[in-house]
Amino acid sequence: MKTFFDAVAWMRARRAEIDEEDRSLSWEEKREKTRALFSELDQKTRAVADLEKTLTENNAKLAAGRERILELGFVDPAAREKANRLPFGP
Repeated sequence: MKTFFDAVAWMRARRAEIDEEDRSLSWEEKREKTRALFSELDQKTRAVADLEKTLTENNAKLAAGRERILELGFVDPAAREKANRLPFGP
């Protein structure tokens, strides 16, 4: 039997946990905590974007290298057919 994740219930429970954690904080402390969390999220988002860019560039290089190998005929026809099915490239 499949079970489903209840996102609304989870978020309500998480919101209650956050409210309990922040109960003793002043508005200024809450604001600073929020700013720090958004700053951390921004840094992680930028790191993921950089990684995606690097992976895309490397996939393009791999695809170009594979094409060059095939052009030069360094592989037999059966291997060439297999190489055409490799999951490289944009």
